[in-house]
Order: sequence, then structure tokens, then C-alpha cells
Amino acid sequence: MSLFNGKYKIDSARMRYWNYNWAASYFITICTHNRQHFFGKIQNQEMITNAIGAMVNLEWLKTLELRPDMNLLPGDYQVMPNHFHGIVMIGPNEFNAPKTGNGDIKFNNNCTGAMPRNIEINDDRTDAMRDVQTRCIASLQSNDFQNIPANPPVIITMDSTIKNQLIKHLQGGEAFLPIEKILEKFTFQNAGIRMHGLPYSAYEMFYHIVFAQKDILDFCVADTYETRKWPDDYWPENVAPGTDGEWEDLKKSYFADREALVKYTESNDLTGIVKHGKNQTLVREILLVIEHTAYHTGQLVILARLAENNSGSKIS
Repeated sequence: MSLFNGKYKIDSARMRYWNYNWAASYFITICTHNRQHFFGKIQNQEMITNAIGAMVNLEWLKTLELRPDMNLLPGDYQVMPNHFHGIVMIGPNEFNAPKTGNGDIKFNNNCTGAMPRNIEINDDRTDAMRDVQTRCIASLQSNDFQNIPANPPVIITMDSTIKNQLIKHLQGGEAFLPIEKILEKFTFQNAGIRMHGLPYSAYEMFYHIVFAQKDILDFCVADTYETRKWPDDYWPENVAPGTDGEWEDLKKSYFADREALVKYTESNDLTGIVKHGKNQTLVREILLVIEHTAYHTGQLVILARLAENNSGSKIS
């Protein structure tokens, strides 16, 4: 414990070098005075709100309407007998945007955290409700924000962390050789050979990977999309590429489409429904590409090991 104005106080649990105006997701807990059960009761493992609890519920739902300048997105929430839990996402807004010039953060003088210090109370509410509502507001400590740096740190949110990991898996090399390295083992001459009686050549397998990836990319971003016929459309008619240029163009198409998926992933919500989806989200489609490519990359590795006898090199 430390001294504040000559008195001992419990140190704040808030992150000292974090300003709660910054754009991020926040978990909020607000407790009643002396933990009294003002909001309702638990009955048969279900929360039963009373009139005051119902008011808390409505006030939370009105958060976006009451604070349009904060650029808020609501998350899950729960009213309990003597406290309230909620998740709120603060987006970029006029209070946390950097000033032009020196890059300092502009703060709202009426707000030390995600929410204002006081909640406006309508005049037609009873004194009891005013009292409850006032006492339920969590006190915000001004000293929590001392020594805050002028510029916020780089924030790695859960969303960006997942995106970065998905992109790494899209690009390959996390658990096995990147597909670029595997393709180096094949030439125009050996890419179309079905070795050791296998039912596919490297060209057929790679064509299938490229086509499936392109199909999913189109499903996500193309202006128009037509469902392909399985399995006919997903495999080439020929065992081997017709020309060396055809083989090289196939490789270029794969990497161009993969990069397009990376860019799309970077700039879109992972939980959003893709352009031609009904309930298919972006994260679902990206995982589909990763899983499908990884599955068939293993088969390409087998073919590359069989082909290494001709080149004298060894694939690991």
C-alpha cells in the first residue's frame, strides 16, 4: 500500500502506463455500494432482475446512443444482483486521436477512463434510484494516469495477434517447408510425371491447390461468384503442363492470389461474413485455405522426395 494525501490507500489495479481513452476493448465491472443486492436475485441458477436491474440493463443498451462521439461498439454484458460486467470497445475518436504536429494525445477533460465520471440522471427518477445509481459508479482515480507517455504504445490486440498468426500459416513455413522451397524441386519436365504409380503428378496436385485457393478468394472478394463443380473443375484435364510458360504462370497465380488473401485478411474483420457467404466468416475461409493447402503440401513433399533422385538434391 502507498500513501496518498497522507493516508494509506490500495494501489490501483489499472495499468499505470495505459490511458483508458485509447482505442481498445475494455472489461468493465461496476459494483453496488457495500455489495448490496440492488439489481435482483439469482433463482434456479438464473439472474432475475428487479426494476433497478432492468434500468441498468436499459442504460447499458443506450450507451452507444448517449456517447456517439466515443465511437463505441458494445460487447457481451451481464447484470448480477450486486454488480455489473460489460465489455465495451472504444474506437478511434476525437478524444484519443493524436494532435497534428507533436503527436501528443488529446484527452477529454471530463473523462479519465472509458466513461465519464458522472452519469446523467433524469429528473423524473426517484431519489432512491438516484442514490443507487450514483453509488454504483466506480470511482476513477486521477493518479492512475500519472507518467503516461505522450504517445500510446503499439497495441497488439487479440484480433491482430490472430490475424498475424493466420497470415504466417497462409504463407507457410510454420510446421513444414514453405511451398516456394518445395516447388524449387520441380521443373517443367518432371512436374507432369506420375512417379512410382501415384495417381497424381506434382502439376496436378499444385493445380488443385491453386484452383481451390482462387475459388475461396473469389468467394470472399469477387464481384460475382459461381459455384464450381466438384471434383471436375478442381483438377486439370492433363497430367502435365502444356508448356514451361504454363507451369510458371501457375506458380505466379498461386503467389498473387495468396498475397491478395493476406491483404484482405489484414484489412477486414475476421468474424465478418465474406462477400458471397451466408454464414461463412473470413476466419473460416482463411482456415479452410490453410488446412487445404497444408494437406496437399504434404503430398507435394512426397513427390519432391521422389523427384530428388533426378536432381541430386535433398529436401528436408
